[in-house]
Amino acid sequence: MTDPEHRKVKAEEIIQVASHLFSTRGYDATSLKDIADEVGLHKTSLFHYFKNKEEILMGIMDQSLNEHLTILDEIVNDPRLTGMEKLKYALEKQVLVTCKYKDHINVYLSEIRSLSSENQKKYKSKRKDYEGYFDKIIREIQADEGTDLFKGLNPRLVRFGLLGMCNWVIKWYSDTGPMKAQDIADDFYRMVTKK
Repeated sequence: MTDPEHRKVKAEEIIQVASHLFSTRGYDATSLKDIADEVGLHKTSLFHYFKNKEEILMGIMDQSLNEHLTILDEIVNDPRLTGMEKLKYALEKQVLVTCKYKDHINVYLSEIRSLSSENQKKYKSKRKDYEGYFDKIIREIQADEGTDLFKGLNPRLVRFGLLGMCNWVIKWYSDTGPMKAQDIADDFYRMVTKK
């Protein structure tokens, strides 16, 4: 493995370990030494990968949010899909990515206050883009004369409901539980659309 490849793999491992520690203990209660010990590095070696603890936190927040943004961009901008199909795929991907990154999602839902004001602005800007994709899907469905779904409802409130339902999965979903992520996504779509 080349040095850049090794560096990338180790940085990813640090993010995974830190996301679990921040999710279970909290950002303030987790030290760089705690992260280094879990990864098998000396604390000072972390600085080869990240400038500081906040940069690790941003890495955690960016990882899952960037994946969400990429997926939603593809769905929303696919001219072959109807609004209802976009909703189905967006909910499905929301649940699948949320289940994949449970600790990350928990961290970014609870630890934004731990970021500097500059990093909060960066994160909130990305989050606004992410939410905007759902708003576009909701408005497209509202404009569809072939369905009454979401008619007369505030798109922002609908988005809060959809994302709240999906994001709450982090509190009860288990990889080893009886429900698979895909089954949850399918059931959520049926609950919302009655289809």
